Amino acid sequence: MRAERSCLAALAGGCLAPIGAWASQTADGSLALGACVLEDLG
Repeated sequence: MRAERSCLAALAGGCLAPIGAWASQTADGSLALGACVLEDLG
C-alpha cells in the first residue's frame, strides 16, 4: 500500500484524480508497481 500511495503522491494525485496504481509481488519476491493516468473527462 505504501508503494501505491507513494506513486500517487509523485504524480500529484489525490482521491479524486483519475490515477490508478497497483502493486504485486513477482516470482522472485520483488515488488512490481504499475500505474495509469486517465483523462478526467472520460
